[in-house]
Amino acid sequence: MISRTVTTAQARPTPRWRHAARQVMIANLQRAGWFWGGFVIVVCGGLFTVSRFTDVTVSGVQFGYHAALWFQFSIAISVIVIYLPVLVAAGTTRRSAFRGILVAEAATSAGYAAVITTFLLVEESVYRSLGWFHGSEDVAFLSVLHAGVWPYAWGGAALFAAATLSGLIVGATYYRWGGLRGTVTLPLTLSPLILVSIYALNPTSQWTPWDFGPEFGGMWQPLLALGLLILGALALHRILARVPIR
Repeated sequence: MISRTVTTAQARPTPRWRHAARQVMIANLQRAGWFWGGFVIVVCGGLFTVSRFTDVTVSGVQFGYHAALWFQFSIAISVIVIYLPVLVAAGTTRRSAFRGILVAEAATSAGYAAVITTFLLVEESVYRSLGWFHGSEDVAFLSVLHAGVWPYAWGGAALFAAATLSGLIVGATYYRWGGLRGTVTLPLTLSPLILVSIYALNPTSQWTPWDFGPEFGGMWQPLLALGLLILGALALHRILARVPIR
């Protein structure tokens, strides 16, 4: 008689939320590769061209924040419209789909922040070697990283997370209630991005989308950003909890 031993791994299948997170993460990585590859080409080409005619005194990478921010926002909308119906139709519960999408998008946002901060550090090193001033367009006469790397690292993570969360909420609102309600509620569904960029980022030490906001520091800023993101995630969960899948 041959006995069979069932391993723990065989007995416990992979949770559906992990499957959802993996599918969304794969798609995000593919899109991020195209975006950041094109970004490097544009920035390097632009700096080379400008340096032929005048002295370079402003960072080129800092201008990529807007492009990366709204690119990630639009990708988040497509995740809801494309992946949510497929995941639920394949047997994933709405709760597991929400959890998987949120995990994948949080990891993507952190990755975007890490990439653009790394680009800033590399660019600063290149500027220094060429005798250029690594200046900031928003904070006059100061270098981009004059306040240190940390404000840009966590600030970028907060910005990308807020943009992603707003994209998810906008996509979910349009998907559940249609175009009219989705358009009318845009000021509300965009509030995570607006509030995080205004109240959680210091315009005197880093780039912000709107170039204004309270000037305070310390641990209040990251804590405030985290609180706003949690509230946004809870709102997204409420929207997706009973969303009809078409």
